[in-house]
Amino acid sequence: MTTKSMATKSMTASTINSTMADTVANEPATASSAEGQNQVNDSCNTCGSFVDIGTVIEANDGELEIRLQGENAEVDAACLKEKALQRFKSVSASMKSIDDGVILALNFEYTVEKMIFQLEENL
Repeated sequence: MTTKSMATKSMTASTINSTMADTVANEPATASSAEGQNQVNDSCNTCGSFVDIGTVIEANDGELEIRLQGENAEVDAACLKEKALQRFKSVSASMKSIDDGVILALNFEYTVEKMIFQLEENL
């Protein structure tokens, strides 16, 4: 990549970021829970944060329960369990048979591990 094309890409990214910041600068974001009790108003234009992350992600929320149904439910649950155990060394897993399938319970040490697993497996 030439210096000129790198500069153009950099300038384009700066222009986009500047335009986005200008668009949002005058409108602080507001988030609320279903009950309307947790009002968050984050108007930080410098950092680009629009919602307090604590309202989206709970601390110590490492438990993931996946309900699988159908004739391949047990095989699918075993496959997900194995993927989690291979990917994260501190995860614990258990499977429980139910009438119409299987419940896979995964307990991750950190919330971020749970989120990464959910994203990687499209859960």
